[in-house]
Amino acid sequence: TLLVYSGAAFLFLASAAACRSRKARNYSLPPAQIVKFALWRQPSFLLVMLASFCFGSSLLSFLLFIHKSMAERGMGHPAAAAVFLGQGLGNLLTRLLVSAAQQQAWYPLRASIPLAGPVWTTGMAVFSAPRSLAGCVSVGAVGGVGFGAYITPFSSLLVALFGAERLASANGFGACLVGLGTFCGATVGGAIASRTKGGTANALLFTTAMGAANCCVTALLFLRERRRLREAPPVEATQSASSAAQLSEPRGLRDRDSRLTSRTQTSSTPRVSA
Repeated sequence: TLLVYSGAAFLFLASAAACRSRKARNYSLPPAQIVKFALWRQPSFLLVMLASFCFGSSLLSFLLFIHKSMAERGMGHPAAAAVFLGQGLGNLLTRLLVSAAQQQAWYPLRASIPLAGPVWTTGMAVFSAPRSLAGCVSVGAVGGVGFGAYITPFSSLLVALFGAERLASANGFGACLVGLGTFCGATVGGAIASRTKGGTANALLFTTAMGAANCCVTALLFLRERRRLREAPPVEATQSASSAAQLSEPRGLRDRDSRLTSRTQTSSTPRVSA
């Protein structure tokens, strides 16, 4: 429940930040134009939201069952902590590598998203098999690699599909669906673990099934938008285009923005009496 409300808070905080942006100050945009509710009319956006829900109910719900799964194998808190450590290291290294590779022309943008889903889904599927601590940590590291490769380029995917002006709304709605999926996945998985003879192993099977659903939805999304994603510019070209758009702005509008910024800074500076 806390994750659901944190996702909703992220949406409205992003909208509030957009209200304070230069474009909102100059043109007084109404809330309906800041929060892009029209995104829900696009089939591709619905697929992205469904993939976000499946992601929350699979991988993020899987993390909640690691401790109990390790306890059922006769391992305690240090073993579960070691699995989380392996996941964190795999996630960190993959995020750094993918972020660095995205800046190179030889790396195809968003190429890791459809390939990362099967990686962490396979990690969830075989997590119950190893009986040694080294095997569990290795499987956890594989899941962390898939998690990092899936999440890191996701914002660039949203920009390519819906535009940079809709990124805040798309991220906010996605956070809400991820939180809702985590809540539903943890609830259903916990009920399966407590009411079946297999225990946590059956709950992990449920999270694996949701991970497979995420892979299918993501594959359908990429098949549907393959032409648009193939023609999407790389990260550096997108940044250069945004910079060029700012430079091509009329001089009077830029002067007006600078006056508004200096006036805001002056009014926010506290006065010190003699």
